[in-house]
Amino acid sequence: MNTNYLLSAVVNAVNELVLLVTPQGTIMEANASALHFYGVGKEKMPSINIFSHPRPIFSLGSRRLFDICVGSLKPVQVIEKLDGRHVCFSLYPAFKELNSLNGIAIVGADISEQKKLQDELVEERNKWSATFDAIEDGICIIDLHRRIQACNRAFCKFSNQDKSVTADDTCCFHVHKIDAFHCDCPFNRMLMTRVREQRIFDGESRKILEVSDPIFNRAGELTGAVNMFRDVTKEIETTMKLQRKDHAVEEVLEKTILKEDKLKQRIAASFTNQIFPILDLLQVHVVEADLCEVLRYSLNKIAEPFAENISARHYSLSQREVNICTMVRSGMATKQIASALGTSPQTVQKQRKIIRKKLGVTNGAVNLETYLKDMALHSVG
Repeated sequence: MNTNYLLSAVVNAVNELVLLVTPQGTIMEANASALHFYGVGKEKMPSINIFSHPRPIFSLGSRRLFDICVGSLKPVQVIEKLDGRHVCFSLYPAFKELNSLNGIAIVGADISEQKKLQDELVEERNKWSATFDAIEDGICIIDLHRRIQACNRAFCKFSNQDKSVTADDTCCFHVHKIDAFHCDCPFNRMLMTRVREQRIFDGESRKILEVSDPIFNRAGELTGAVNMFRDVTKEIETTMKLQRKDHAVEEVLEKTILKEDKLKQRIAASFTNQIFPILDLLQVHVVEADLCEVLRYSLNKIAEPFAENISARHYSLSQREVNICTMVRSGMATKQIASALGTSPQTVQKQRKIIRKKLGVTNGAVNLETYLKDMALHSVG
């Protein structure tokens, strides 16, 4: 069977556009797809020039590539957009004899679907790259030999390196400025555990959190790791401040408990200094209205720090004098106090003068009852 006939049959059977043109671009041979593209019969094809035809397949830039193919006798490829479709044209020098150029064989393949997928892949890669660079933490992807395969801008900033010089360099070199592997590196531990490992280390007046996450292929084999670096200096400082605040709260609670203990002591002192002496008098004397009034008042005021305060501020006051101060402050007259204490009004009057002198109330115009009430208010404050 004729070999040229078989070759022609094969060429006509393919969907690609196939042309054989002269070095000047005039069509010598064309398959069925090319005839369909130009819309003519085979007998009219030799009159068509691919550059001057109303439906040119090559742009001006591609025409230059055509000339390069003719001049260099080497195949070239060019992508053109025809009728809204992307077509990849492969140009091959066709030789009649050794080093004798007969023409250029052109094969045009519709790569629109491949181009669409490629564009989508590029778009997704750009989105991934933008997302990768938008992460505030320093991220680098390394292989099992710790060589950096990719890194984001934050990592370059963290390691003070230009992004273009990090490829194939080790993570240790850029992070720790050493070529040797750090013994406490999370990556080393991750190689053994196959799970996330992390640590915090000191780096140039900063606290750095380093995390190493394993990367596995579809077969479950460990192929590398994603290393993350984050400056946690502020977080640690905040935690320490909170701990100090917690300690301060504990101190306040301790002081509060101490105040409660003192309050209990004060109440016990009030009973000892104010209530029990009056109860002792009740055992001796007939229960009188005045004495009952003193007892009622003392019970109502038991939580007030007046008696404790006046005893603490004026150590020279006797217990009897403290009791008289309490009765005077409650508004009891001298006779009532004398009756409650089982003594004479003259004795009470004499003791009131002694109390004035000890308290420094030498001005006779100052009312002792008012003065003692003011002291009680200051004690509460």
